[in-house]
Amino acid sequence: MLASRSLVQVLFSKYDLILSKGKEADEYLQFVESALTKRFADRLGSIDLFKIAARPTEEEVVPFAYGLDKLLPIWMEQSALFEQRPYAFDRPSGLREFDELRWKDETK
Repeated sequence: MLASRSLVQVLFSKYDLILSKGKEADEYLQFVESALTKRFADRLGSIDLFKIAARPTEEEVVPFAYGLDKLLPIWMEQSALFEQRPYAFDRPSGLREFDELRWKDETK
């Protein structure tokens, strides 16, 4: 299930083939991008849309590995694991010394 902390990447692959179908196909793709952004941007942690042509059949339309220069750094650097924990609890009072160790570790 997707939540407000979800990081979503939508890939439109074979972008070279979309461009080869003409302006109308590219305009439809822009419409889909806009609709996805409007519908889900406020519900998710982030939504990123990428046009990808990793191995285009005709390199005169788009260069080899088109769009990967923007996508791969996000996959390598951005992670839900780096996000802040979803719940934060106040430190209870009157802890035993042993229990204090747990809370010292949590503040790092």
